[in-house]
Amino acid sequence: MLRQAVRRGIALGSLSTGTYLLARAGLLDGYRCTIHWENLPGFSEAFPEIDATGGLFEIDRDRFTSAGGTTALDMMLTLIA
Repeated sequence: MLRQAVRRGIALGSLSTGTYLLARAGLLDGYRCTIHWENLPGFSEAFPEIDATGGLFEIDRDRFTSAGGTTALDMMLTLIA
């Protein structure tokens, strides 16, 4: 379903460990992303080819990832601005 959304030109986002879903679907290849800091080491080990920054949020073209919780609000405010 996620891959189908991308083919339709829909932007995708994730919060916290939802980043795993995008990565497993191959939808973060060539994109910058983030994940909750507690999960960053495991994520980086599982997906060494993905640029996981550990930032509060990442906006990379049509992919939006947030470390979770209130950081999603910061990301949305940045998008609105």
